[in-house]
Amino acid sequence: MLARRSLVLGLLAFAAIVASLAIATQTSAQEADGNGHRRLVIRGEITAVGGDDSAVLLTISRGTAPDGSVDTALVSVGDATRVVPRGATPAEGMRATALVTQPTTEGDPYPALVLVLKAAPERRKRHVCGEISALPDDPQDGAWTVTGPDGGEFTFEATAKTRISPRHVQPEVGGSACVYAYSSADGWEARSIQVRPAPNERSGSGDDHRAVHVSGEVAAVSDDGSVWTIDPGEDEDAVELTVDEHSKIVGLDADDDPVGLQVDAVAKTQSDGTLLATTLRFKRQR
Repeated sequence: MLARRSLVLGLLAFAAIVASLAIATQTSAQEADGNGHRRLVIRGEITAVGGDDSAVLLTISRGTAPDGSVDTALVSVGDATRVVPRGATPAEGMRATALVTQPTTEGDPYPALVLVLKAAPERRKRHVCGEISALPDDPQDGAWTVTGPDGGEFTFEATAKTRISPRHVQPEVGGSACVYAYSSADGWEARSIQVRPAPNERSGSGDDHRAVHVSGEVAAVSDDGSVWTIDPGEDEDAVELTVDEHSKIVGLDADDDPVGLQVDAVAKTQSDGTLLATTLRFKRQR
């Protein structure tokens, strides 16, 4: 009798364990996804925004894959997606964390359940002039190093988007360059570079102080007002001019913003390859 009771109790205990496992498995599956699909989290930087009225498609860069390529994921954001902060609009450069479900068809976008957005960090900018101490085989694909007058080194990346001028001058170690760069996630990325050949490659001897004439629209002015970027237009490269207390400015009031105005400038080349504006004459706006 006692043995039979022990057997019955053992069977009941086993049944309870099986039932508990079944309930736990069902609960886990429901938490994974209401339709039984696996959930996962995608984190990275938004590199492209597209889509249509029904859904927004985000390309999120998750870093570098083992083969060296960029690992990206396509995420679909629809009406059912909870966006944090509420009302935020995805944009390129933002950091994104997306809780998504596995798409039913391989290759389709990941449907987002929750999308958390973080604004892109404010980009810093630097303007550095000096001697080129290192550069890549392809001047528009790799790292440059410019050594300033104080001996400090500034390393930055040049890309296919970097404007290098003048076009007829080949950058070389020993030459001089002025770079206008922005901060990026990986360091500094050059927006434009002005180069001058090495001293032994220049015509004549000593420093070349010939006058240079530049006309175009003032595209940008540095925060301290010492560097002005002039856009000549017609697919020509922008030119950066150093402006100091000796530069003569004509046709511009002290309180006026020069950005967007047309200017005729005369500059001279300094020993470090930069262009120092001697006269900036603004055209009257009609």
